[in-house]
Amino acid sequence: PRGEGGAVVGSIESQESLGSPDGRRRSLEDSASPVQMKKGVGPGKGHLGEEVGADSPAARPVGRQSSETTEFKRCLKKSLLVDDVASIRQLLAARLRRISPGMMVDIAENGHEGLNLWDAAKKQNAAYDLIITDVVMPLMSGPEMVARIRGFEEAAGDAHTRTPVVGMSANTSPTDIQQYLDSGMDGFMMKPMPSDRKEVINLLLTAMRASKSKAKVLEEQPVQHEEE
Repeated sequence: PRGEGGAVVGSIESQESLGSPDGRRRSLEDSASPVQMKKGVGPGKGHLGEEVGADSPAARPVGRQSSETTEFKRCLKKSLLVDDVASIRQLLAARLRRISPGMMVDIAENGHEGLNLWDAAKKQNAAYDLIITDVVMPLMSGPEMVARIRGFEEAAGDAHTRTPVVGMSANTSPTDIQQYLDSGMDGFMMKPMPSDRKEVINLLLTAMRASKSKAKVLEEQPVQHEEE
């Protein structure tokens, strides 16, 4: 499922204030949790801000969490965001951290950096629970990065550690989306990220479940031995 992007206000660059129910003003910087970021990468220029409305953090009532939110926090401890626009990386990371404040979020500027971070994490036995990647990027695109990840996973014969990947793009034609999925992605999200919190949680959880199901199918496939 894909949703329409919500109304946005403010600018990451200028850190314009966002409203809150008690009438006070708070900046985007104040409302966002710290994000683990690669050295030398910081907020870029652009005019993106958090959405306002019934689903904004300030408007959500404090109460019992949904089962989907609980599952999201339990399953998603460490994620990788890959996008060549710094302001988008910062906005996405802030939104994920609002849903799950304890989440570790790493970032990469293109598919080549994303592939290297994924490989390093695997070698350190600290694999990512999820990768969210842009499609069109310099040096290496999102689909190419994912295809290489799937190739490495297959060569290692380690199906149970298959990394869930969600693609993100403004190109949303059925043909485009099918190409993204054919590269090895497990789900797709319209760019910018849907404004509805529940939709984001359900979309990412669905992709993670799909990846787990694919891994199970791969594990159950008989091992083919070469004939001598």
